[in-house]
Amino acid sequence: MKYRFPFVPLVACFLAMAYCVSAQAHFVWVALSASDRTASLFFGEGPEPSEADLLDRVAQAKVFARDSEGKYLPLKLEKKVSGSQGSWIAAEDGNAWKGLEAVCDYGVLTKRERPFWLKYYAKYLDRSALKNQVLCQSEKLPLDIIPIPQGDGIALQVTMEGKPVEGAEVVITDDAYEQQKLTTDANGKVLLKDPKPDTYCVRAKWVEEKPGEHDGKQYESIRHYSTVALNLSTDQT
Repeated sequence: MKYRFPFVPLVACFLAMAYCVSAQAHFVWVALSASDRTASLFFGEGPEPSEADLLDRVAQAKVFARDSEGKYLPLKLEKKVSGSQGSWIAAEDGNAWKGLEAVCDYGVLTKRERPFWLKYYAKYLDRSALKNQVLCQSEKLPLDIIPIPQGDGIALQVTMEGKPVEGAEVVITDDAYEQQKLTTDANGKVLLKDPKPDTYCVRAKWVEEKPGEHDGKQYESIRHYSTVALNLSTDQT
C-alpha cells in the first residue's frame, strides 16, 4: 500500500517508530496544497489524512503559514472528516503561503512506568524554499530540521533552540519506501544524497533527560519529535 497526499502526486511516507504512545507510528505532519490553496495538519504515519478519532488529541496544535519573506501567519484550522479518515485544514486567506509550521504540546504520558513530556513539531517545504533559507529555518520550532543544499545532495541539520544537535536520530523515507536511519554528526547534520523529485518524509527525535512538572504532572524526560514533509517534486506557487 502506498501513502499519498490527495493533492501531491508520487508521495509515499511509510514510517515506523520504536515505541507506541496511543497508536503506533503517529506524528504531527503539515502540508500545503497548490491545487486548492489549503493548509493541512495530520496526525498519523505521514502527511496524509489518518484516523479521524485521533484528531482531537492534536487540536491544541498551533499552526502558522509563512509568506515569501518568512513572516508568520497564524491559522485557525477546522476539522475535515471523510469516513474514518480526517485532518485539520485552513483555506488560504489571500496571502501567498510558501511554508507551513506547527507546534503541538501533547502533554505528559507514561510508558513503562516512566513519565515523559511529549512535544511534536512539523514543517512543510517545497523545492523553491531551498532557495530561501529564511523559510528553511524556523523561529517557532524548538527542534528544527533545516534543509541546506550541498553539492548534489541536501544536508539536513537538526538544531535544538538554534544549536546543532549531535547524536539526534533522523529517519528519511522516500516515495519508494526506501528508508534511511541516520544519526547527526558534530554539526547536527545528516546528508540526503542524490535526492529525486519526490516528497521526502523526514523526522528527528531528541530526548532531554531532565525532570520537571507540566500541568501538574511530574515527568522524568522531554521527548521532542520534529517532522518535515520536503516536497522536491514541485514549487509552491
